[in-house]
Amino acid sequence: MFSSLLGLGPATLAAHELVRRRELGETGPVLRPYVAALRGSWPRGLALGLPLEAAWAAVAVNWLHFSASHAALDQGVAGAVAFAGVYLAAVTCLAFPLAARYDVPAFRALAFASRFVPRQLPGVALVLFIGAVVLFASVAVPGLVPFASAGAWIMLTGHVCHRLFEANDASVAEAEASSKATVRQAGADAPSSAKPRIAGVRRG
Repeated sequence: MFSSLLGLGPATLAAHELVRRRELGETGPVLRPYVAALRGSWPRGLALGLPLEAAWAAVAVNWLHFSASHAALDQGVAGAVAFAGVYLAAVTCLAFPLAARYDVPAFRALAFASRFVPRQLPGVALVLFIGAVVLFASVAVPGLVPFASAGAWIMLTGHVCHRLFEANDASVAEAEASSKATVRQAGADAPSSAKPRIAGVRRG
């Protein structure tokens, strides 16, 4: 959890903010906008990074504990913990670009990221694949760490996540419009039954 206190969470959120601006067509220098974004990212960046690091610590400790045992039950638990680690990796990859795109509190960004994972499995799998490739390249070529590999991971996952959120927003808007049209055709004056769109995730 010390890495977020040292600025990893805010730095990651600020970087995804720049990626979001680039996706929207903004151009120009990078350093000054990044510094400005970093200054404003500390509260939300810490609120995102600290819970994620605590969750990662819990996953690591439990996996090391149960995987060291040869008992069948413990091995089963270790497998479940490993699956939780994969799910947590997906949430980690989504949470920061989601928080950069939508003006929501950090805890809601984490909650929506966790709900987004099963809704967009192919896209999430692509995000995890990108992360795995960058991690493999970083291990194979240690000189890539931390700047080149971190930058590549943020740019690539930020781009993919931006497209996923755009597609989800369009789907939610289409569903809301269809629901309102159905109500109008029925001659009802009641409000739409479509559930509200929050942070690009249709609430199930």
